[in-house]
Amino acid sequence: ILLDDVRWNLAQKLFKNFEKLLIFTFYAGSSPKNVCKSGCIVAATSKQLFLGKILLDNIRSNLAQNCSKNVEIFQFSRRLNFLLAGQMILCCKSGKDRTAMAVSCDQTEILFERGLAPSSFSRQKILDAVRTSGSRLENTLKNVGAKRYAFTHLQLSFMP
Repeated sequence: ILLDDVRWNLAQKLFKNFEKLLIFTFYAGSSPKNVCKSGCIVAATSKQLFLGKILLDNIRSNLAQNCSKNVEIFQFSRRLNFLLAGQMILCCKSGKDRTAMAVSCDQTEILFERGLAPSSFSRQKILDAVRTSGSRLENTLKNVGAKRYAFTHLQLSFMP
């Protein structure tokens, strides 16, 4: 089975489940309940459900494009994950480099989402600054004795 087939099948299951949630919400007349990390029950607002549907549609259309370097899938998936109060898992040989890249991407997005990023800077410029001088780079110094990430040239070509 090709990785793209597995990814597509998982995405289709996610789409179907989310659409069932939207239908349930419509017929139940109230928002479904989610359990947050501290154990409290939080109602999903109609705005969250609408945003989730838009994010799913964006992921679906990006998967259908089948281009080799589609960073938007990661960004839409990340937003959907946070919307659903999900947890993120990163898989690589040691986790530290890919984790650093994902954390720096998340830090940049949070700055923009909360309006803390200067309007004169682009996302990419802030992302580059976080990756060259952020706290995750200090972690690499502690882990491997040098302030550098251990990516190959091929892996670097897929970075946002």
